[in-house]
Amino acid sequence: MREVTTIVGEDGDMSDGKRRGAAAEERSEARGERAAARAKSAAPPVGATGDARASDATPPSGLRTSIAAFLSDLRARDASQHTLRAYGTDLTTLATWLEGRGILEPAQIRRNDLRAWIHERGDAGLEARSVARHLSSARSWLRFLERRGAIEDSPARTLRAPRREKRLPSVLRQREIEGLLARPASGGFLALRDAALLEVLYSTGLRVSELVGLELDRVDLRSGLVRVLGKRKKERLAILGRPAREALELYLAERASRAPAHPRVFVNQRGGPLSDRSVRTIVDRHRRGAGIETHASPHTLRHSFATHLLDAGADLRSVQELLGHADLATTQVYTHVSVARLRDVYQRAHPRALRSASSRPRSRRAQQVPGADADAEKAEELSSRGREKSSSIDDPKGI
Repeated sequence: MREVTTIVGEDGDMSDGKRRGAAAEERSEARGERAAARAKSAAPPVGATGDARASDATPPSGLRTSIAAFLSDLRARDASQHTLRAYGTDLTTLATWLEGRGILEPAQIRRNDLRAWIHERGDAGLEARSVARHLSSARSWLRFLERRGAIEDSPARTLRAPRREKRLPSVLRQREIEGLLARPASGGFLALRDAALLEVLYSTGLRVSELVGLELDRVDLRSGLVRVLGKRKKERLAILGRPAREALELYLAERASRAPAHPRVFVNQRGGPLSDRSVRTIVDRHRRGAGIETHASPHTLRHSFATHLLDAGADLRSVQELLGHADLATTQVYTHVSVARLRDVYQRAHPRALRSASSRPRSRRAQQVPGADADAEKAEELSSRGREKSSSIDDPKGI
């Protein structure tokens, strides 16, 4: 794969107003990154009890020690920082709860303890999806201890996760995507970077973690291909469309003067790597600037990427490969989105659907569709013309 070459660019023609605007945007990103760093440094270590008065000499409980060993094992198996952070947070919460009930060793945990913990998580207002993730973390930890011989049988083996509500992913319409991609104005480093970032997200369907971790030597602008390192270190190919390649070329030419030695593709104005939080801030800022009322995150662009491909006739297996899904069932959720769109079009355009719908109030979704009334009236008018023409042919007097 050919390494991307860049050309040093100039920014001397930037006006004072643009410079101040760019500096303000950069300060906003820097504040977000510093806040994330402070939150990370303020989080209690896995072995801590959370009591500020506890001395360093106080030995951690068996729960904390075993959790630390589990996380070390994950780290040795090259688990991502996101995975380690999620497991560490969930298991630290569980350890604190168990210690409050006098349970200090993994062998003391019983099935009813975990069941009570799950119910309390739900009563505390956590969504079923979050509760299921907490239980999954506990299962993995206890299974690790079972393999190590620290416990005989995992008490979480027969526990069932709460039923999760099936929700369709949030998707932007194509005209909303066009408005979002047209938002960053050309001329400055931040505008060029944001334009390239948004184009790459929508063109490739990358996860935000894959985007911020993308390195220069994995991008081939000539062929329009990107080698993506996804979940569980699985590599796949992503495709850059022409607008994404052009936006990247403009951005990389400007980037060369700011971070010539940095391996990451997307950097901040100081030449450091972008964080997940910064990318979410960028997407949300341009979403609001484009007047899009629907909440949009980097993952919304991934959902839109997959849905628009299926709407245009792409097969499910190809979309699965492009998204990097290990299981086809994960990709199938986007077929439900496409079917929902087809049903909406049918209800607004088919004469029989219009006739049956005219006797009842329109759905909330139909009320939110711009131009739905005009489309319905036009379809009804065409249908009426067709019926008049048909009757004139059937009736000899009309000839």
